[in-house]
Amino acid sequence: MFSLRHFFDPNVKVACQRAVQHVREKHPDYFVGSARLRAEEEARYVIAVFYRDPANPKIPDPYMLFTIPKNGGTVQELECTPQSPYWIRGRK
Repeated sequence: MFSLRHFFDPNVKVACQRAVQHVREKHPDYFVGSARLRAEEEARYVIAVFYRDPANPKIPDPYMLFTIPKNGGTVQELECTPQSPYWIRGRK
């Protein structure tokens, strides 16, 4: 069942903004699209950030996975592989 609870949660919005900012700082040449909540765990959020690399265009847009601690710690990138529980299934 789809829930809009996370869409309106200000803490999730801040976590998404932190993940987007991290990608923009690390890869200034990327066009950053949207950020979406993949999972909310006890101590952290898992966020997917979609981007376009002008040097290597792909369809659909690739994404990176990040963990954002709820206590305001540092952003960490997760491995984005099919074995990851946060992998978005059904994308080419």
